Amino acid sequence: RLYCFTKVVGAKTTTSILHHWYLNGKLTASVTLPVNSASWRTWSSKTIEPDESGDWMVEVLTADGNAMDSILFLVQ
Repeated sequence: RLYCFTKVVGAKTTTSILHHWYLNGKLTASVTLPVNSASWRTWSSKTIEPDESGDWMVEVLTADGNAMDSILFLVQ
C-alpha cells in the first residue's frame, strides 16, 4: 500500500482536493478529500497489486480541477 500525503495552507473556505492516481499514464483511481480549515493535512492510499509495476504518478488537484502538484515514482 502506498500513501500520498498533502498539506493545504491558506484555504479560505471549506473545500476539497483530488488525488488522481495514474499507472503508466492511465488513471486508476480518483479520490476526493475534504479540506475543512485554512491549514489542513489529508491523505489517500492505493493498494498496489503484483501486476501493477511501472511508472506511477499522483496528481493533486483543486476542487475545480486546477493542478496543484504531482508526485512521480517507480514501482518495480
